[in-house]
Amino acid sequence: MTYIEKAVDIVREDLPGIYYCASEGSIAAQKTFLLLIKINIGLLIVLAILSAINIGSIKMNYQYLIPLTTSILLMISIIITFSTEFGKYEKKWYDGRAIAESLKTLSWKFMMKAEPFFGLSKEEAEAKFLSDFKEIKNVIRPMGELFGGDTQANEHQLTDKMKTVYSSDLETRKGTYEKNRIKIQKKWYKDNSGANSKKSEHFLWVIVSFQIVTFLSALLMISNPNSVFNPTGLATTAIAGLMTWIQVKQYKNLAESYGITSTELSIIEATIPNIDNNERFSSFVAESETAISREHTLWRARRTVQ
Repeated sequence: MTYIEKAVDIVREDLPGIYYCASEGSIAAQKTFLLLIKINIGLLIVLAILSAINIGSIKMNYQYLIPLTTSILLMISIIITFSTEFGKYEKKWYDGRAIAESLKTLSWKFMMKAEPFFGLSKEEAEAKFLSDFKEIKNVIRPMGELFGGDTQANEHQLTDKMKTVYSSDLETRKGTYEKNRIKIQKKWYKDNSGANSKKSEHFLWVIVSFQIVTFLSALLMISNPNSVFNPTGLATTAIAGLMTWIQVKQYKNLAESYGITSTELSIIEATIPNIDNNERFSSFVAESETAISREHTLWRARRTVQ
């Protein structure tokens, strides 16, 4: 039986409960944050459409509708802006992912008996894990503040599956790590690198299209200054909205960093069949986790400095 055939399947629920909570909380905060951004951009585009209408060309009885609608939409936009800021959804997104990724790395190092658990007895390793776990959980921000007090039952911090893998032989741990950590992460980075690259190119052409529309509408207004509708402001606002969305999503940067990490993990993966002792395997896992953690650290740093 090869080491891959001896692999133990690891699913998300086999990792610490708070990891699951932090991951889900981060995803929920991300979705809320991005939804609010989308709504605000949409409102600004609608406002641009309204401002592009020549009120003087409308019948007197209905002239008040445009400024009234504009005022209402502006008020909604202001409320959404304050909700986005005071809801701290972006911060919860970053902090939640930071906690989840740190706990995930710690869990894999524990299961693989890698540093800082290499050479420890089972009792010492478990005590070390719980100590480091508590430090990670509290260092960024208390979990209760992040996710409303839901910490997914602290008694599940060190799961039975994690203990089983920790106690297994080297070949089983090698297979488990390659199958459930390296291959899954490598595929995730590869798929998302391609997806972000395509989206970056897609949005580039959309922006260029709106720039062309802006140019043509400006020419149109020169020849017909009394037009009922002036699309120049609308196209300009759409471009600004798209640029804001690209800045938030960072498609190009993510495509590059994910691609680099995927390649690095492929190189690392190729060395695993030759590992024949626990010391070398500990160094191997440390190198792998460093590669994965480096991408996340850069991701967090790019977003923090915005």
